[in-house]
This record gives sequence, structure tokens and C-alpha cells, in this order.
Amino acid sequence: VPPRPDGVARAADGSIVAIPVGAAALYIPGTSYLVGSGASPADIAESRAWLASGTVPGSTSTERELAERALLDLRLLTDSSGATLAGWRTAWRYVWPRDAGFVVVAFAATGHLPEAASILDYLAAVAPDNGLWQARYLPDGSGLAPDCRVMQFDGAGWVPWGVWSWYVASEQSGEAADLDPYWPMVSASAEAIITDMGKDGLPSPSSDYLEHPEPDLTLGAAAPLLVGLRSAADLARRTDRVDQAARWDAAAQLLDAALTKNFGPLGYQRRLT
Repeated sequence: VPPRPDGVARAADGSIVAIPVGAAALYIPGTSYLVGSGASPADIAESRAWLASGTVPGSTSTERELAERALLDLRLLTDSSGATLAGWRTAWRYVWPRDAGFVVVAFAATGHLPEAASILDYLAAVAPDNGLWQARYLPDGSGLAPDCRVMQFDGAGWVPWGVWSWYVASEQSGEAADLDPYWPMVSASAEAIITDMGKDGLPSPSSDYLEHPEPDLTLGAAAPLLVGLRSAADLARRTDRVDQAARWDAAAQLLDAALTKNFGPLGYQRRLT
């Protein structure tokens, strides 16, 4: 496996380039362009204006520098269709629902709501009718990535959480938010979680963020499902979908109690057994 690059940057022609290991390259402040890349003053100003249109979190200069670079990288790796790539190395140039949910939250939390909505548009376009998300998808939305990875159930939790984060941020900003385009994938995900839950309140074992086959339930798969149910229930309440809110709230309480009972006594260990 070749060494990981030192980062990614935008070339003057708009393409993405990997920064070679040990290149000691420097970014033009407030941009994804490298010093000497030939970026135009207009492109530099546009990037800085985008950062200024939101917030850069952090209580110290180091934290803000890290957050700024992260936001610029996330923007760089999200194309116009909303496909947000996990990385620029070949094996990571796909869209994981898990990763996409986190990027939605990052953009929503920092005031970049159009970018958050764009990712949700992509997810809505590839969303499964049964709420069972696959591990990863092709960036063009044409199907699954070319491998044999099994379905990873935690996506049913991360996606509603992303939608909730965007919707609440939109409300707080005073912007009119239309939940309807994303409601089918929120509802399908929540119902998939409930359908899978056993009488003990626990979901079935599933591959999680480590992406290994798991014979036993892991906290990394179960906890996101609780987040997803809570997010779906709150979205339902906010949009007057009373029956669904009550149904998903009840399921969330059952799952919460099951996680507390089965994982809590040992400090919330990774595996159930």
C-alpha cells in the first residue's frame, strides 16, 4: 500500500491533487490552494468568503487552525452532487453513509447549510426503500462500490442524525427548511431499526466502523441506532407527525434501556459478549 499523502489541495484548474509525502507544501491561508499553485485572486477570495460565511470553531488558535483545515478539506472532497468522499486515496473515493452523516453535521454546526443539504440530496438519491444502508456507494450515485462488504446497519442511525442536525440548524438560522425530500429516508431508517430490534430491545449484530464481520453486537453499531431513533422522533415532533414521534420515542426508550442494561455495567464495552 503506498504511503498516505500529506493532504489534498485544489489545483488552479479546480481539480483535486494529493500532496506527496514529505512535500512540506504550504496552503495559501484560508484556502485549499498551495503556495505557488497559480490560484487566482478571485479563487482565493471566494474560499475565504466561504469560510467567513460560517463559523470556525475552536477556543485556541491551534484548534481554529485545525477546524479551518478540516472544513476546507471536507468542502474539497464534496462534489457538486453532494457526494462526499471519505478520502482521496483510491480505496476511499466512495461515499459511506456513516461518514456523510458526520460531514452533514459538521457543515450544519458551522453554518454551511447549503453544503449540508447537498449531501442530504445525494443520500436521498441513493437511499434504500427498506432503510438498510449499504457500506458505501459510488460517488456518481449509480450503485454500490465494487466490493463484497455487507450491509452496515449503523447507517440507519447516522443518516437521520445528519438530517436532524441540518434541520435544527436551519430552524435556528431562520432559513425555511423543507424536510419533505429527506423524510422518506428518515422514516425508512427508523422503521428498519424497529423491525430489527428483538424482544430484549437490542438490534442484531452488524458490521460497524471497523467494517469487520461481527458475530456479536457491538456498541459501535447499536449506539448510532439509538441516536437515529431519537433524531427521527424529534423530527417527527417538530413536523407534527405525532403517531410516528410516539412510535419512535417508545422504541428509543426500549433500546436505551437495553444498552444501559447490557453495556452499562462494564463501562460500555465494545462488544456485548
